Amino acid sequence: MRYKAFALVLRPDNRGYRLLALSGYANRTENPPPLRFPGGNLDPGETPEEAMYRELFEESGLGRLKLLRKLGVHRYYKEFIQSQVERHDFLLLAPGHTPDRWSHVVTGEGGDTDYLFTYQWLRADETALLSDELTTFVTPEHIPELFECTAPGSLQDD
Repeated sequence: MRYKAFALVLRPDNRGYRLLALSGYANRTENPPPLRFPGGNLDPGETPEEAMYRELFEESGLGRLKLLRKLGVHRYYKEFIQSQVERHDFLLLAPGHTPDRWSHVVTGEGGDTDYLFTYQWLRADETALLSDELTTFVTPEHIPELFECTAPGSLQDD
């Protein structure tokens, strides 16, 4: 069993909220893979929340953002790694002044160290660009803020 944790990050804009996504996974230029979220494997002794914050920092450079809630746990078989996966997804809030786009070289000691990830913010109607593997909780039921015209600031981005 592989244990993973991912950060789904919202940011307010003038029409509601957008969701953070990364591209550049595996540094491929031909047939780029679908967009993903920052996240990855839990280290020994690490809780899912600790792993999520560590991965978020290593993969994006973002610090400890406001945790809104845990979206849930999804268990499935991943053919690529031929293993069962238990994935913990968390919803966080970034400040409105977070850049629209940026690139970040991954730090840490994982398999993606030194990869260059590029970040962008997606509207609800762009979530089809995300990897199917990671969209379990990208629904109006789990993230209504993204799918409704919620007034920016209503989540209190301190």
